[in-house]
Amino acid sequence: MFQTTCEKCIFSEKENGNQIGCEAGRLEKFAEQGATSYQVNEKGNGYYIISGRHCNMCRQSSWATDVKTARKEATIKFAVTVFCKGQNKQQIFDTIDSIETQDTKPTWLNIVNISDSLEIVEYLSKHYSGKWKVLKRPYQTLVKQEILDKSFKGCKCQYYVMLDAGRRIPRGFFSDIDVRVNDDLEKVFYDYNDSQDILTTQYVLYWMLPKNIISPYSYETTINNIKEVIEELKCPA
Repeated sequence: MFQTTCEKCIFSEKENGNQIGCEAGRLEKFAEQGATSYQVNEKGNGYYIISGRHCNMCRQSSWATDVKTARKEATIKFAVTVFCKGQNKQQIFDTIDSIETQDTKPTWLNIVNISDSLEIVEYLSKHYSGKWKVLKRPYQTLVKQEILDKSFKGCKCQYYVMLDAGRRIPRGFFSDIDVRVNDDLEKVFYDYNDSQDILTTQYVLYWMLPKNIISPYSYETTINNIKEVIEELKCPA
């Protein structure tokens, strides 16, 4: 079973050689989420081990930092793919603008299936401050998951986000998921915003999914498939 050890973490709070707490507050939060932790004592050095959970705030002495800096480093990275299926340019611009105004921006923004990409490229260059790429190919030539595979390949992130052009990502969308994962320590395998038809999945889970599990027409079907995969794989957090 996967586990995190606090043995050499700089945020381990100790008294008389034994760990009594966590400066980052993670021990209490993991306990609230039902995680099991136990204390080990080796030659007067007592520390906790957290079973079945990964703590991304764990820092070794050689990686010294403060809690605020470590929390900033742990901010979730997202890659977003926007599908264009005949929407007009203004609808595509609206979606781009909704991403640009986020407090936490995605690592990569992919705009795919554009028949005339020049104006979109010009708009991104002028109005979008993050990293982006445009994949110009007819929608009919590839099924949706093949497009996703191509657009997400090489994106260094923890979560993939998928939506159609014309949809607007709600303000605070990325930061809300970041808080759920890093502050509340929820196990967020996927998230679905039904009002805007936006699907978010863990990148690890995405690459575990069987091919063609992502429905080109219905995220409801996709979500049911993801739930089955999570149950079968017994995915860790």
